Amino acid sequence: MIILGSGSPRRQEILNNLNIKFEVIIPCVNEIHDKNNAKATVIKNSSLKLNWCINKNQDNRIITADTVVAFNNKTIGKPKDKLEAINLLNTFSNNKLTIYTAMGYYDGKISHIYCDSAILYFKKLNNKIIKKYVAEVNPLDKAGGFNIDEHGDWLIKDIEGSHSTVMGLCKDRILNLNL
Repeated sequence: MIILGSGSPRRQEILNNLNIKFEVIIPCVNEIHDKNNAKATVIKNSSLKLNWCINKNQDNRIITADTVVAFNNKTIGKPKDKLEAINLLNTFSNNKLTIYTAMGYYDGKISHIYCDSAILYFKKLNNKIIKKYVAEVNPLDKAGGFNIDEHGDWLIKDIEGSHSTVMGLCKDRILNLNL
């Protein structure tokens, strides 16, 4: 049995699709939010979550993760309201974002932290599409105000890297662990 130290439905979906049996435990940690270093942010947060889970379950294998959106080298969090989500999507229009996902893994003896990234290229968006997107997708619980799997085709022109990295857990990393 694997412990997934995350409450993310998208991470659970990735593990379910890989037929990996797991139990969810949500770590209780104070995450950091370094606005100027997205990669360091996800590595630190995944490490904090992993250490918390190890302290509670040191005899089990554990996976934790953290994902953030970076635009112009700035970490982008979840929008506070729909207006902020609309403004973010306007900003992302015809631009590219980098998505960083760090995964912590504890094999029962040694902990490891991996970090992957993917680049999303946004379409040129108009106000009609942005407003429709925000009306149909809840942008408030998603970093950057969007989810690639909920009408992402309205927003995203291309992806460079792993789709699962954007979703919050790199499938290839998981497969390499031979769980």
